[in-house]
Amino acid sequence: MHIIGNKKSSYELKIDYVTHVLESIKQNKDVLIGDIGIDIELIDFKIAIRNYRLSVKKKSRNQPSNKKISSKLMAVSNVIEGSPAYGLLMPGDIILKVNKEEVGEDLLLLDQIMNKK
Repeated sequence: MHIIGNKKSSYELKIDYVTHVLESIKQNKDVLIGDIGIDIELIDFKIAIRNYRLSVKKKSRNQPSNKKISSKLMAVSNVIEGSPAYGLLMPGDIILKVNKEEVGEDLLLLDQIMNKK
């Protein structure tokens, strides 16, 4: 699902993410969104190697191995000042794993990991 905002912003939501949120609402559950204060851009793995200086040696170790996860990765595009990520993450950082779990481009998985207590 692609949402067009104003001239400066637009975003995409994967359908499984939207489905999960709608199911939570239908079941009168709280919709938890693990917000650490970053904007994420999905980038192709080959672009990450070329533009983000991932080495070929790291490629074999860092390329998502889960068959459900495509060849895209999450890159931090913005960090909100004063947020939990401020001073820890920077634009251009690539998120490969969270709590030792590969996330690839799976935003729903990222939220689920961040919502675990």
